[in-house]
Amino acid sequence: MLAESILRLMAADGQDEYRLEMMRLIARVNDTHANLWSHLRLRPPVGGAQLPVEIRFVEDVPVVTGYNQPEHGPKAGLQVGDVILSIDGVPVHTLVDRWRPYYAASNEPTRLRDIARSLTRGEPADVRLAVQRHDDVFETTVPRVPSCSSSTKPRRVARNTLQWHYELLRMQSWLAAPPRVPTGMCRKSPYPVASQHG
Repeated sequence: MLAESILRLMAADGQDEYRLEMMRLIARVNDTHANLWSHLRLRPPVGGAQLPVEIRFVEDVPVVTGYNQPEHGPKAGLQVGDVILSIDGVPVHTLVDRWRPYYAASNEPTRLRDIARSLTRGEPADVRLAVQRHDDVFETTVPRVPSCSSSTKPRRVARNTLQWHYELLRMQSWLAAPPRVPTGMCRKSPYPVASQHG
């Protein structure tokens, strides 16, 4: 797993792709507390807007459970209990399979909880939905609105791509032949690959 991930990281084209590959690696550890917390905006789907509804997976089905923006939510035409079947013509289960590798979690319910929070995220635009309400299935169009939590502040970039690649090479050589440590002393890795949250 590590060797494959290092190759993907070294092949990353730019810092954002590098960070996405790091998220993919971290997600394979199956730990909810590990992530690149300051860069979750890169995790798919991306965008500063979303539908004004709250969604939860209930028995692996995405269900509208409320409104995250009271002024826009009721106008969207979606009701609590509606099941979202597809977004812009793509079945939800296909989107979940596509995005799952980037969501670190200790278990699948936690992963689906986090995916549900981002499920309708994207750029401000009208979104075509296939919806099931009781026994009826219908299509509707709902506008994405700016997210309450989205930030438009530019983020400072700490390092360039060459520096990341250099650190990867150092990490690879360190893992291949870790330095000898005298008995009774602790060795702390100088190569942090994930931040801990909480």
